[in-house]
Amino acid sequence: ISTRDWSSDVCSSDLRVVVLSFDGGQMTIDCLQSLAATDWPRDRLEVVMVDNGSLDDVTARVRRDMSWVRVLEPLRNLGFAGGCNLGLSANVDSDGAALVDYEFAALINNDATVDPGWLRGLWSGFDAGDDVGAVSANMLFHDRFRGIDVSVSETTMAGSGDRKSTR
Repeated sequence: ISTRDWSSDVCSSDLRVVVLSFDGGQMTIDCLQSLAATDWPRDRLEVVMVDNGSLDDVTARVRRDMSWVRVLEPLRNLGFAGGCNLGLSANVDSDGAALVDYEFAALINNDATVDPGWLRGLWSGFDAGDDVGAVSANMLFHDRFRGIDVSVSETTMAGSGDRKSTR
């Protein structure tokens, strides 16, 4: 997280980033590491990871290696919406430490990584007018994903199965 001194008019509000993890393994670690490189004032950005009932070692790794990440452990899977809602509504983390009162929030999937300037681009979306309540980023597939083309030569009516020719 950046230590750069941004002008107060650009980012004077506190922001909470919620990352939901359910057995996300290294993907979650990669996501959090990318958030660590976010070009934004450290004292204005809080990252909260919700461990949604995971059985992997990610929460232990985060607690050990990423002390700047606030961890919430509901000790069960709350589902996607429930986990995000917990991350948005919590006042204290799982260690009992107070969380920041925030004005803006971002939800980041644990299988996503962000560029360092991602928040600056989103923030500029709010400049469009006082009636803007939400903005969204441009999402691009990472190189690890490959597109495939699928073509089907024939279709059949549901339930009728494929017709096989016999010789």
